[in-house]
Amino acid sequence: LEIKLRGADLPVPCAWQAAAVKRGQTPATEQIVPCRAGKVNATVHLREAEPGLVVVALDLDKETALAAEDGVRLTALLADVEQGVAIARSEPWWTRPVFWQQQNFIPDEAQLVLARRKTDHAVLLPLAAGGAMGWARGTDVPFSAGGVAVVLTARAPWSLRSGALAAFGAGDSPYALVAGAVRQGLVAMGNPGRLRIEKPFPEPFKRVGFCSWNSFYENQTTPNLMAAAHSFADAKFPLGFMIVDAGWQTASSGNLIF
Repeated sequence: LEIKLRGADLPVPCAWQAAAVKRGQTPATEQIVPCRAGKVNATVHLREAEPGLVVVALDLDKETALAAEDGVRLTALLADVEQGVAIARSEPWWTRPVFWQQQNFIPDEAQLVLARRKTDHAVLLPLAAGGAMGWARGTDVPFSAGGVAVVLTARAPWSLRSGALAAFGAGDSPYALVAGAVRQGLVAMGNPGRLRIEKPFPEPFKRVGFCSWNSFYENQTTPNLMAAAHSFADAKFPLGFMIVDAGWQTASSGNLIF
C-alpha cells in the first residue's frame, strides 16, 4: 500500500504491522492490518463479504488531502495465473477487452480484471472512494511475472477519510465471480446502483432500432433524419425506435433538431 499526499513528489509505502483477525457470523472473517505511511496512520480492512469474495477498504486516522493522480495505490499478486482478460477504458466513453498472460501487461484504467488460474478463476474489481475513481493496472514486481495495482485517481483536489478500494474473489465460475464482485462492490460503496438483473428490461429494446450517429455523425440535419425515417417506411422495415445521436458535440441552432 502506498499513499501520496497532495503536493508530494513521491508516494510513501506503508510499513505493515501485525494483523488482527476477527471471526464472526457475518462476515465470516475480517482481517485488520494497520500500517503507517510517513505521518499518515492507515488501516486496511479485508472483509469476507460472501464465500470466496473479499472487499478491501482503507481507513485513515483523519481526513487526508491526497494527490490527484494515484493518491492511493494497493499492489497485489494474483497467484497461479495462466491467462486473463481486462476490461479497460480505451477512449473517454468506450471500454474494450485486453487479453494478457502476464499481470504487468494489464493496461492502465482497467475497470475489471478476470484471470484463469490452474484450478479456478480470480476477479478484481476496483471501486471508487472519496470522489476519486478506482482503476487497476499492471505493475512490475521483481520476483514474479508482474502484479496488479489498484489506484484511486481524481480529476480535482480531493481528500479521503475512509472508503472501499476493491473487491477480490476466487471460485469456479467466472460468471458468478463477476456478478458477486459487482454486487458486493455496490454494497461497499453505499449501493449507488443496481445489477442488470435487478432492473426491468427497457421495452423499446425488444424491437429493432436505428441510431443516427453511425450514418450521419455530426451532420444531424432535419433532411438527413427524415430521409432515414422514410427509407425504413418505404422498405416496410418494422423499425421500433430511432435515436438521434449527436455525439455529445456542441450544438448550434439550425444544425440539430430536438
